[in-house]
Amino acid sequence: MPSTYDDLVNLANEFIEKDPGGNGAGKTIGMEFDCELNLGGAYNTPLAPDPLFNSFNSFTGSWYYDNYNNLQYGSVAPETKTALTALSGLYQQGILAKDFAIKKQADIVADINAGKCGITFGPWWTIYWPLNDAYTNDQNARWAPCLCPLDADGSYMASPGNPHTQWVVVSKNCKNPEAAVILASFSYDACLHLIPEIEALQAQTNQGYDWALFGCPIQFAADIPIVKSVDIAWNAIDKKDVSLVKDTNNDAFWVLRAQGAIDYLNGNVNASSVQEYSNCLGEKVAADPKTSFFNQVFPAPTKTMNLKWANLQKLELQDMLAIIMGNQPPDYFDTFVNDWKNQGGAQITDEVTAELASMQ
Repeated sequence: MPSTYDDLVNLANEFIEKDPGGNGAGKTIGMEFDCELNLGGAYNTPLAPDPLFNSFNSFTGSWYYDNYNNLQYGSVAPETKTALTALSGLYQQGILAKDFAIKKQADIVADINAGKCGITFGPWWTIYWPLNDAYTNDQNARWAPCLCPLDADGSYMASPGNPHTQWVVVSKNCKNPEAAVILASFSYDACLHLIPEIEALQAQTNQGYDWALFGCPIQFAADIPIVKSVDIAWNAIDKKDVSLVKDTNNDAFWVLRAQGAIDYLNGNVNASSVQEYSNCLGEKVAADPKTSFFNQVFPAPTKTMNLKWANLQKLELQDMLAIIMGNQPPDYFDTFVNDWKNQGGAQITDEVTAELASMQ
């Protein structure tokens, strides 16, 4: 399995040259990622290029403190120039599709499900979407999750994710404010597969999870760390004994998942066992101790950000794509950084710095 950036590039070239999907010469795409809206920084997002940037310690779209405790916006940090230079090399080598910059997310998903794409990126649940139809369309399709590319220190750098992105707000005039707490409790149980009626409805959809059935827009973290549950489940899978699934965050759920993986390993290959085994593999990779998290912060929108952030993001995307596609040389990054600062980025950085300082 690949681990370094060079490993990943070599593997992408093999997909193109060996054409395992039988697409014909020049029709297999080595690597695809979604850049319709941004080039990284959106947590828990399928098809995002963050792993490529992060392997160069470039954290695009994110605010964080660097090793010297200086606040940085990752898209204008020096490391991003290095990352963009490397991605420009991917484009020049033909590993990225010539039209990658104008592809919609749906176009990439279609390539994946048609067996035209060798490598893509995503969170552990990528098997639910967008890889769910790849196996349906071709039961010889095989996707393998890997923690890649690692940085120079052998770590897989990742965003810790904003822990506060959703809230339930209750009006002071609400007749039954306790309903919000009851609904939140219901959704917590539903997330842990503890409500048979919800499980039955989910099974009927036959399309993974329909979050609308949960009733509450908030997803709650389990009381027991997911890493511990993954380790327990894999001990049972390795020994092919689901009775060893105990003391997880939800034993009933992990028994079903482990049993599906065991079925797959025993040769009972079907859509359900493939999905459960794939999920277990993805979760195992996500729980790998080589994963490290950069020191990300999540400032509230500032006054200038409200006025100018949309234009700055547009500038960021168009200039980065220009460098990757070779329309501008890598040194154009310095021009982009100056334009970003002059068009409001410097003022926003000062405002974010002041906001964070006021909270200490």
